[in-house]
Amino acid sequence: MTKLDDSQLDLFDATAKERFDVFHRKNPHVYDDLRALCLEVRRSGVRHFGIRTIWERLRWKARFETTRPKSDYKLNDHYTRFYARLLMEQEPELAGMFETRVRP
Repeated sequence: MTKLDDSQLDLFDATAKERFDVFHRKNPHVYDDLRALCLEVRRSGVRHFGIRTIWERLRWKARFETTRPKSDYKLNDHYTRFYARLLMEQEPELAGMFETRVRP
């Protein structure tokens, strides 16, 4: 699949996955921060957890615990499903941590 950027992608007509791919490429720190939080949860002994709870913790962190400008990026709730799958695929320690639905 060809990687799209903002100049090639009409964000209103793009699929959620295409919008996620652009966001993820432009904001790799989101994955890194989310990964760190997920590993913290896993290493505390939790086997299964909700990605949205961690997502909201990341929102808090981005808003109140960093020096990054508050308007630097927005965390779209629609991206949690893509991050959950990506984290479980790329991080063996997180395999099976999140429940996901079968995509049609």
